Amino acid sequence: MNDLPTFPLPAIEPPAELLAKITGRIHATRLHQLYWRLAASAIALFGSLSYIVYSWSALKTELVQSAFFQMLRLALSDTDVLLGNLKDFGLALLETLPVTALLFGMVSLTALLLVIAMGTALRHERRLVYIR
Repeated sequence: MNDLPTFPLPAIEPPAELLAKITGRIHATRLHQLYWRLAASAIALFGSLSYIVYSWSALKTELVQSAFFQMLRLALSDTDVLLGNLKDFGLALLETLPVTALLFGMVSLTALLLVIAMGTALRHERRLVYIR
């Protein structure tokens, strides 16, 4: 059926040092990418820490300026008035909270936790790159 002549082809062998060059270059590229990611995570960590300090100090000043602590003092001093108007007092207490400052504080804390998680993942990846 197959009347075509077959010719034996010589085995093609790559140069002996080519595999070492290719794996070395792949390893160097992975290390380079890892160092850039580590640098980016360090910058993000510094930025999120500085923003956390700013947002928490802003939250502290807004809490001091709001009537939240005065309402809490009223709740501790006049418990009979508090028990009579518990629903209204709870709503009034929630209205005095600085919601935007709390929101920005929680967002900055979440960003900090994400950056820490990214840094630990990169640290684990660094171990894998060095194993080779």
